[in-house]
Amino acid sequence: MSDKPNLYSRNRQTGIGALLGKAKDSDSGSTFSMPSVVEGTLEFELRVVKASDIDKLCTLSVYNSRSYKNLTRAAVSDILPSIKLQKRNAIPAVGALVGDKIEVLAGGRRMYSVGLIPEAEFYILIAKDVSEQDKKFLANTSDTYNQPSILDVGYKVIEIQEMMKRADGSPYALREIADMLDVSLGKAQESATFARYPDYLLAGFPGLRFVSYKWLRKMKAYSDRFDEHKSEIIETYSGDDELIEMQDAEKYSMNLQKRIEKIFKPIIQPSPKLQDWKDKSLPTGIKAAINGNDLTLKVSVDKVAPETLEVIESLLK
Repeated sequence: MSDKPNLYSRNRQTGIGALLGKAKDSDSGSTFSMPSVVEGTLEFELRVVKASDIDKLCTLSVYNSRSYKNLTRAAVSDILPSIKLQKRNAIPAVGALVGDKIEVLAGGRRMYSVGLIPEAEFYILIAKDVSEQDKKFLANTSDTYNQPSILDVGYKVIEIQEMMKRADGSPYALREIADMLDVSLGKAQESATFARYPDYLLAGFPGLRFVSYKWLRKMKAYSDRFDEHKSEIIETYSGDDELIEMQDAEKYSMNLQKRIEKIFKPIIQPSPKLQDWKDKSLPTGIKAAINGNDLTLKVSVDKVAPETLEVIESLLK
């Protein structure tokens, strides 16, 4: 589910894509510029942050829809091998200097991945004196390789609701938060609903990106029964924290969704009459299969006597 079908074309049109292309082969201290969406020009400098300094110097921008605290090794398994090999992120992140902190507008997954490798370095384009409009624009047009999941958005909505206030101390309205994250009001509402599911429902997944939107919507029908089945839900986890291969993580997550969903679906006991079909002696060419309260008869026309077919046809009329 995405509100941004044209993000990649927007990226190319704005020049940020070209800027990142130039920066990826440049040295620390190199400078670049691009037009501001407000007025004037944004000036960037390429800087390098050691992995050990990331937590001290960097923070993810409120305009970035990624839920940084919920990132996992599995969630970055597509970029982690190359970063581990090169000891750096090939494509620089994008940020703004705010006081003595670097506000990372785009590149949360790259920042997290570099942080997992002690000897690696985090390359980031940093601009000074960036307007809020430019921050929002850069966050929503630069971070396009792997879109934040519906749960990422939901956790960010809740974070802003609970931790940020306007200058006068009043909370932001949901419509304002949706605009801040460049999503529709409906997506902001629904994503926050999903993000408020209990932690134990989602804790078994190797990453937020592996939880499907379709499954999250299905779970809404069972939300009043989550606590009732808490122990059963927890028992569905494998306890494997090393699911870092993307294919394994995706397959595991699909199976986990099925296992959890099965907890809430009632087990249908076949009616006694249908059970009788298991012991029936059927004519050659006719087979019976029972699934719950469904009876399926398979008729091989070339093996069934013509008179038997006539009887079946007359009964179906």
